[in-house]
Amino acid sequence: MSSQIGVGSSRAGDGLGAVGAPGNPRPGPHRHRGPRRRPSRDSSQPSRPTRRAGDGPSHRRPSDRRPSDRRRGRGRPGPRRPTQQRPGRGDRRRRLTLLGTLAAAVAALFSLLATPSATPTLAPGAPAETTQPPTGGAIDSRRQSQSDEELARYWTPARLVNAIDANVLTRTTGGESVGTGMPAGTAPGVGLTAGAPLAALEREPLADDVVTPYAGGGAAVRLDGALFTTINGSDYACSGSVVDSPGHDLVMTAGHCLHSGGLSGSFATNVIFIPGYSNGSAPYGVWHASQLTVTAGWGYQRSFDEDAGFATFRPVGGRNLQDVVGGAFPIAFTNGTTAGSLAGPQTVLGYPKLPPFDGATLMTCTGTTTPDPRGGHSLGLPCPMTAGASGGAWLSGFHNGTGTLDAVVSYAYSSDPNTIYGTSFGPSIRQLYQHAIQL
Repeated sequence: MSSQIGVGSSRAGDGLGAVGAPGNPRPGPHRHRGPRRRPSRDSSQPSRPTRRAGDGPSHRRPSDRRPSDRRRGRGRPGPRRPTQQRPGRGDRRRRLTLLGTLAAAVAALFSLLATPSATPTLAPGAPAETTQPPTGGAIDSRRQSQSDEELARYWTPARLVNAIDANVLTRTTGGESVGTGMPAGTAPGVGLTAGAPLAALEREPLADDVVTPYAGGGAAVRLDGALFTTINGSDYACSGSVVDSPGHDLVMTAGHCLHSGGLSGSFATNVIFIPGYSNGSAPYGVWHASQLTVTAGWGYQRSFDEDAGFATFRPVGGRNLQDVVGGAFPIAFTNGTTAGSLAGPQTVLGYPKLPPFDGATLMTCTGTTTPDPRGGHSLGLPCPMTAGASGGAWLSGFHNGTGTLDAVVSYAYSSDPNTIYGTSFGPSIRQLYQHAIQL
């Protein structure tokens, strides 16, 4: 911040006093300078003060005489010595300001050379990935630039039906991929390395009533919904839930539904949420996202332990999302990074889309959780939901259509399609939530 320096008036010099007349030279072979006469003082002018003993230090006034013509030859005045004007205070200030600016610039240059560069701000398409994911923190998208009119034109009924089922398919343990069975190359921003649809994996079906259409009523039919996005030019379908927030505008989902993961990944665009989605209907309207945020662990390195994200949504008709749907799920967080298991049975809600499901109906299953046997902090639950359920709610204490959100659907292993794994809410997810409610 530049400082404003006060500028005082600067004069070139005071007015000059009266000029005394030199004496006339006496005639003769030699030129003699006549006696110098003191100029008669005008009685109307104040007399010059005389310094007396005991007075303070004298302050010399500027000379009241011009340089006299000290030589007169042949009736012409001799050459005058040019007078030099002392620079004003304004000139000195300008020079000092310039010197100060140059000194500051040199100091800043040396500071940059001596200080290691900070972590760059993330942007879509950044070329490199970090070797270790940071602890905690969040990565935000830019403000969603699509207008309400553009989104309404983009998401036709045909696009909603044909949206690909968003999945995470690149976690490999012992040569086995994680995912819920998307064809190769169709995951958002990443490809399936051992890919075949789940229908081709000859999975052993569980009992017919393990995954059923949700028919319990209550808040769940309003607070859960289908989430549609575009990542790298392809349209995707996920699940999401309205969560309690001061702004009444927040939806929680899986991180991979909003960002393809890693520094080279991209945030989603064309993000819409349809609470209560059922067979193509939107009983509580279509909501358009304003901003997205995911954990730094997911956004830097695709850490499945931090596969979580939030989206804020614009008001519709002057009303916020939470007010229109009539409530929100509360969120519970664990104290440690390894929960081991979540207390009591968990109820899962989502919109699975691959066969035998169609993504048009809210489905549910219930079970108890166990740790992922391959490591990490995610938790497994016996529930064969397919792609499209990503980001779906895991609820504890579920009763009469409501419960507490404590995890979201994240992934499944191709060798064990009957178990889905969820990201439980440890400290990093708590930090993400606290960040999201301030967006």
